[in-house]
Amino acid sequence: MEKQNNKIVNTLGKFLMIPKEDLQIDYVYQRTKVTNKKTLKISKKWSWFLCGSLSVTKRKGIYFVVDGQHRKLAADKRDDISVLPCLVYKSKGVASEAQAFYDKNTSKSAVLSGDKFRALLVAGNKHAIAVNKLMESSDYSIGSRTRNKVISCGMLLIKDHERDPKITEELWHLCVNIVGEHPQGIHSNIWSGLFYLELQLRKQNKSVFNPKIKKRLLASGRAGFIEAISNAKRYYMTGGPNIFAKGILQIINYRVQEHNCIQI
Repeated sequence: MEKQNNKIVNTLGKFLMIPKEDLQIDYVYQRTKVTNKKTLKISKKWSWFLCGSLSVTKRKGIYFVVDGQHRKLAADKRDDISVLPCLVYKSKGVASEAQAFYDKNTSKSAVLSGDKFRALLVAGNKHAIAVNKLMESSDYSIGSRTRNKVISCGMLLIKDHERDPKITEELWHLCVNIVGEHPQGIHSNIWSGLFYLELQLRKQNKSVFNPKIKKRLLASGRAGFIEAISNAKRYYMTGGPNIFAKGILQIINYRVQEHNCIQI
């Protein structure tokens, strides 16, 4: 049998029954918004089988919940539960805990994009750090929903920054100028459509940063982008970055002679 290059990335955890009041939650990387409805549901019909064991780290003598926040908070609502089953792992610091939280939860839809972004940021992911600096340079921050100066598509920006840091940085500032002070901020469809469009245009030695094209995009504003993207979604009866890009092309090609229209 061919030997595989496998490795174990951490040490085996130790099982302990820990008093619930001794379990802490570090909101530097944990969910900042917990669904109270889910917590109440767990609390009202407590199941030790479904509870399983919480993943916990011990840092400077304090136990921190890495996976099991809802179960811990649900147990806090019950007087008949005093201890919780935990697998305790030795902590290598906040960054390693944040990375563990991210790795444990990326496959769970309940974890919001903003929470994943913060976890990667604390874990020291270079793309998360770069995107965060971009946002801070424009007085933006990450949040659970898009609004003025707040975006919820941080993970999308990280993914695109991994693909092409330079284009991501250039497009970010363009997006900020397009949206301006609009109360609903930078929509993920605007971002993904622009990024896809720029990738395709550069294959043709073209760019949205061409002065004439850029001028049209800025003049259109956020409302113009949302309308153009919505029209494209209705026309093609689907979505996705390529469809959003086709919508943005309608802004660029408006009243341009057919033989001069840009295609992708």
